[in-house]
Amino acid sequence: MLRRCSGTYSKENQDYYNLEEFYSKNSYVSEDLFNLLISNKFSDNQLKAYIGCLDLCKSIANKELGLYYIVCGDLTDILSVTVGLDAQDGGAKITLKGDASFTNLEPIGKLLFKDSLIIKNKASVTQQFKRVDPLKSAQFSIYIHEQYPVTPKDFPGQPKVNTQALPIGTIVASVLEYDKFLSVNGYKNTGNLKEVIWTPCDGRNVSESKYASLGLGFTKVPDLRGVFLRNVNDYKIPGAGEINPSQLNPDNTIKAGDFQNDTLKSHTHKYDNSYSGRIVRAEEDGGGGRTNANPGQNTEPYGGQETRPKNVTVYYYIKIND
Repeated sequence: MLRRCSGTYSKENQDYYNLEEFYSKNSYVSEDLFNLLISNKFSDNQLKAYIGCLDLCKSIANKELGLYYIVCGDLTDILSVTVGLDAQDGGAKITLKGDASFTNLEPIGKLLFKDSLIIKNKASVTQQFKRVDPLKSAQFSIYIHEQYPVTPKDFPGQPKVNTQALPIGTIVASVLEYDKFLSVNGYKNTGNLKEVIWTPCDGRNVSESKYASLGLGFTKVPDLRGVFLRNVNDYKIPGAGEINPSQLNPDNTIKAGDFQNDTLKSHTHKYDNSYSGRIVRAEEDGGGGRTNANPGQNTEPYGGQETRPKNVTVYYYIKIND
């Protein structure tokens, strides 16, 4: 009896029903694979890819394909490879000849596709893999003793997104932290300033980049931390120098997307004789509260650590190579 995982899922109910349909209409899919689909926390790309398997699996079920592959998940990150046998010619099993071979992929957990693994007819084995570098091609293949044709599964390299669309020196604002910003846009943080495309605007030295070779005296990227449009104070990424205290956000708003209200920097006002003998209110003098107005007396302090407009904290990144 199939045991579906209980609990609250991160996606809408319709997504769950789609996966139920995936299992019910494709009975050869193993219980392990179904539970894997349900219990994992999907990214949007993974979920779309899994649901997209419906049409593929229907076509497999209606054809005499023998040995087959099913690839699901995010092809740039975490993906699963299923190898199954759907033999209509009476074949009972397939047996692996040696371990599976793969490039630019790392198995998650123990490798299941080992030498002498047996996959019986109407059964399948599923292994999750981590794509090492989404910009480079990847491949997965097995070798078997039986006579079924086996074709390696290729995963083309993903193109760099907007590599040429934006010129070197372009600054963009994002609510994504650095590593996430790179990964979702198809880049990798190699730490090599001759290769990295985008880097934080935190005053770091980039003298080995194309940005620095423009002949404009740019050996460091602009330090936009804590200034408007308001950057975070600290990226918490090694390589930056000391931040100038005069440009710090005193409230240290560190979560991208957070709203920061307007305020008036704390200050005082000194009364002159024209205020003597009456009560002065905040709206009259810009100070706080009210106090007896005596010549030479200051108002009570009012406000925060700076005067600022309403703002939202973001990360700034600058393109230093192409």
